[in-house]
Amino acid sequence: MALPSYSYHQPGQEKKAGSDCCSLSCLKFFLYMYNIVLLLFGLSGLAVGLWTLLDRGQFLSLLTSSTYHISGILVLVSGVLVVGITVLGCCGISREGKGLILAYSGLLAFTIIVQVAVGVTAYLYRAKVHQELVVSLNTTFTQEYGMLQFNLTTEAVDDLQTTLKCCGAESYEDWRNSLWWSQDLKENNKVPDSCCKSVSRFCGVRDHPSNIYYTGCAHKLSRMASDHLLLIGTIALVICAVEACGVVLSATLVRKLSKLDD
Repeated sequence: MALPSYSYHQPGQEKKAGSDCCSLSCLKFFLYMYNIVLLLFGLSGLAVGLWTLLDRGQFLSLLTSSTYHISGILVLVSGVLVVGITVLGCCGISREGKGLILAYSGLLAFTIIVQVAVGVTAYLYRAKVHQELVVSLNTTFTQEYGMLQFNLTTEAVDDLQTTLKCCGAESYEDWRNSLWWSQDLKENNKVPDSCCKSVSRFCGVRDHPSNIYYTGCAHKLSRMASDHLLLIGTIALVICAVEACGVVLSATLVRKLSKLDD
């Protein structure tokens, strides 16, 4: 007569549970490590956004389009959002809360859409920035420079010419077609003093190449803006790729937690 088995253990189930726990621990570890990497990318985006708006803001206020500024603001906002998302993700992982992890995954997906928009816009706008600058700077230099109602513009142009070592929109000769020239605001100068290689009062009376810069500001400023837009677009798309990995990892973790609950 066969004796009934009174075993209190089910080895198959124990092995499965142990395997699930190990897999869950690995997923949590990978997500923690991922969040550290994502935090670094978020802080880099935050830094680039602040640099775009603060360090280059005075020069690029001469742009007629707001595309550059909007791109900088979106990168800044995305950086702040990514930092917040990493905090949410760490809370969800430590508590093993499916709701928090789903919210984390959803916010990552939303940020991916924003980053793609920023990256594509930055790359496309690079091709247009030079022509826009030529038109914009010509208007600014010829119609606004030296006018009492445009004091901030005058300061921005002087700062631009001194910092970038340039003169005029496309060349130093642009000043001859300006209101600053025609309304005799120039006094004896042929170009503003900020065009001089060594700036001093009335140094602009001589327009010899040994004394002033001949290169127009549109060329240098457009190159600077183009390089900066390339940086914005590249960072946005790299962060986008990193965030896509986070969506996959978080979705896998939610699925694993759901299996353990069952």
